[in-house]
Amino acid sequence: MDEVIYQLVVEDIQTVATKSFGRELSTEEIKKIIDPIGETIPWFDIIENCIILHLDLERVDEGLE
Repeated sequence: MDEVIYQLVVEDIQTVATKSFGRELSTEEIKKIIDPIGETIPWFDIIENCIILHLDLERVDEGLE
């Protein structure tokens, strides 16, 4: 199953830029931060925490790291 679960769009980036820095970002500025955003989001930890919290499963340490 390759369903998209969650995605960020340029509007999300512009919302943060406007609220935090008082202006929208240029296309060039957005291009500079797209890869770092994807590289910085701790998606594994987020998914793991949601499974633990909402499915009441216990984490195993085998095969990690």
